[in-house]
Amino acid sequence: MNWTLYVKIFCLSGYSLMASICFSQKHDWNFSINSSPAISWATVSGDIKPDGAGFSFDFSVYAEKYFKKHIAYYIGASFSQLSGKLKNVSTGDISFKSGNLNLHTAQSAKYSIQYLTVPIGIKLQTRQYGHFFYYCRGGLMPGVRISGSMVENGNKHALSKDLNLMTCAVQLSSGLLYPAGKDTFLNAGIIFGHFFTDTFSASNMSVLPFFTGLQVGFMF
Repeated sequence: MNWTLYVKIFCLSGYSLMASICFSQKHDWNFSINSSPAISWATVSGDIKPDGAGFSFDFSVYAEKYFKKHIAYYIGASFSQLSGKLKNVSTGDISFKSGNLNLHTAQSAKYSIQYLTVPIGIKLQTRQYGHFFYYCRGGLMPGVRISGSMVENGNKHALSKDLNLMTCAVQLSSGLLYPAGKDTFLNAGIIFGHFFTDTFSASNMSVLPFFTGLQVGFMF
């Protein structure tokens, strides 16, 4: 099946889910919009090794519902970009299926991959202490890869044929909420994620990305 069909099915399912939540009773749900500038890197094995971190970015929308006073489950939709540098440590060239990309011995290249994910998990939130509430959120981020590229010697190559379509990550975040008005809160915290499914489809390498950074946004 063409991978674009998977993306369309994923997007349609995600939008349908979020729409059904939005049209439910407002007081049953809290909504938040967040952006997360971060750095990303990877643990690798095989014929390559990491050669530096890169810029990462995540934009997400969450819907959460409390089933106990301080415990909620959440579901959302997010766009994530991961990047980093890889270096060929084998004695020969590494050839990629996409384009005319060959990574020579001891040569480095920068990769960039974009994902659509559906974060889902549990959120814990304290009562108010002073001006703030404190929270911790943890769960999974299943999703699909929408694009990827690698820059080698100033030349950009598409990586669609060399990347696995499906992915999943563990995500943890913690921070504070500041009441900014009736039923509106500003939030700021830190976020950490680890993709535990292999990013590249090649059998001679394994790339498992990590990311960490700030998370800022608002909840209503």
